[in-house]
Amino acid sequence: MLLLVVLGVAVVWLASQSNASQTDAYIGGGSMANTSSDPLGAMANAIATMEGFFVSGSLPQRTNNPGDIGTFGGKVRSYPDSSAGFSALQNYIGTHAAAHPDWNFYDFFHYYLTGDPNGTPGPGQNPNGYAEYVAGALGVSAATPISQVLGG
Repeated sequence: MLLLVVLGVAVVWLASQSNASQTDAYIGGGSMANTSSDPLGAMANAIATMEGFFVSGSLPQRTNNPGDIGTFGGKVRSYPDSSAGFSALQNYIGTHAAAHPDWNFYDFFHYYLTGDPNGTPGPGQNPNGYAEYVAGALGVSAATPISQVLGG
């Protein structure tokens, strides 16, 4: 039994190491550590991580849709490759940040998950936790307006 636990931990660790290198490849060599020069890429990367894009065989990975955007009611939007998927996610983030310059991470992720900045999350959804994770990945408070982080 102990051997199975050790093997399981080793597999998870190896997968996380593999995912770190995939991150650089998907967003053109950027990384979450480089948030000052590419905050939009870093935000897209953090969302992709939350959505499970870097998990081998996950639905976001199979559909090249790192943000699971355009996925409603069991219908999943697919992109021809991961680059197109990341471009769509970055466009989604930028469009909403420009349209709602006062939205902070909490507002954005309530909208992102529910379709309404004041929406009620569904089962298993945690927009506040999501907001805090992504803001933390960018080194800011979740109460910070996203447009400010993106330089808008």
